Amino acid sequence: MTLAICIISCKPIRIYKKVHRIRVSTSSLDSFVCVIEYFQNRIHYPDTNLPLVKPGKQIVKNGRYAYFDHNLKWEDYIVTLPADTLSVFFLDAKVFADSSWQTIRDKYLVLKRYDLSAEQLISMNYIINYP
Repeated sequence: MTLAICIISCKPIRIYKKVHRIRVSTSSLDSFVCVIEYFQNRIHYPDTNLPLVKPGKQIVKNGRYAYFDHNLKWEDYIVTLPADTLSVFFLDAKVFADSSWQTIRDKYLVLKRYDLSAEQLISMNYIINYP
């Protein structure tokens, strides 16, 4: 009986954290890999280099999308960056799979790069469309 009273009277335990998302989507016919600098080893704008370590796969296919999550609001994170700018790289999925990361970095095999301020990301409603 005491156990039942304790269970009913205890505060609920929060088992999840609030997640803040950026959605990356495409209407392109080709698949691509999206790399957001947050998930890398802290190379920041205006440095034009890709991260030193090859990121995990985040492939986006035609008509599909991927999410990038952060426990902070993205605008709160972006203002901590040296230039208040978040870099987002788009790479061909086949090149990403078939080439060494060193080759991709050395030849800068990037299809597109966006450098976004917090205000731009907010105005885009946290949705980045490629191309």
